[in-house]
This record gives sequence, C-alpha cells and structure tokens, in this order.
Amino acid sequence: MPNKKGHSKPARNTPAGKHKAGKGKPAPTGQNVTFTQAAAELKDIEQRLIDESAVDPERVSRMKQELASGNYCIDTNRVADKMIELEKLLKR
Repeated sequence: MPNKKGHSKPARNTPAGKHKAGKGKPAPTGQNVTFTQAAAELKDIEQRLIDESAVDPERVSRMKQELASGNYCIDTNRVADKMIELEKLLKR
C-alpha cells in the first residue's frame, strides 16, 4: 500500500502463530466435512502403510545368505505383478 510519498511499505514479518485469522469467533458448529475421493484413498494407503511392518529381519538374513551363495531366485512374474499393481495405484 503506498504511503504519503507514493512509495510502498515493505512487508512485515509476522512470527508463526501470531496471525489474527478472525476476531476470535469460534467456527460454526454442526457443519459437515466432506473429503474428496483422492483424500480418502490417501488415508487408506496411509493406514495400510502403518499396518505393515517395515522390515522382517529373518527374511533379510535369509535373502542375504541366498544372495551370497548364489541361490537367490527372482520370481519375475511376481515382480511384474507388483509393478502393475503399483502403476494402477499411481494412476488413481
């Protein structure tokens, strides 16, 4: 906004949490919130990630041994199926 001399004032830094969004009025009650389909899918994916364990130490150890001995066999059909499944999730 220009001052008396026609110059704009520099923007002021406002520390986080110091903004005044309204005049202290509480949000209306009894209102419904609707999530988009994408938000619902993200929530579902988030919950599935929480439910899955991150690492199975026994499986990692077993795979290391198989790799070291040259006996690790890759199931290419399973890999392809998982890649297709991931692509379908990403396209939603």
